[in-house]
Amino acid sequence: MFEELRASDEVVAAWHDVARRVGEALDRAGIPHHPEDSYPRPAGAVIGVDPMNDEMGGVIVDWSPGAALVGAVMESTRTGDRDVSAEQLYIAVTTAMRDAMLDILRASGFEVAAIDDSQRPPAVHVLRGP
Repeated sequence: MFEELRASDEVVAAWHDVARRVGEALDRAGIPHHPEDSYPRPAGAVIGVDPMNDEMGGVIVDWSPGAALVGAVMESTRTGDRDVSAEQLYIAVTTAMRDAMLDILRASGFEVAAIDDSQRPPAVHVLRGP
């Protein structure tokens, strides 16, 4: 069933090419980045390809804050002892960096849209490459 929902191999290959060009644009801007399957996840832009043939399929870029902030938010979530200041900072950082990447990628010739979805951190959906 999953295969029925997956975009064609040709489309996914094209998305991977766009993801590579996103990385090049971020390099030119001095923005550190890495693929979504990098673990542990270093701070910086996270570039991934969602292979699904739906409105969210394609290239997705989000921001991974520094390990200390991520750790504070994860610990807060794990223990149920909310660290509101860490959560607010996490949201502020990921939103600010998403917005900066939107501007940088637009200026680099990409067509992009903001993702504000409660299921994931703020992100960039790359709709088309230059």
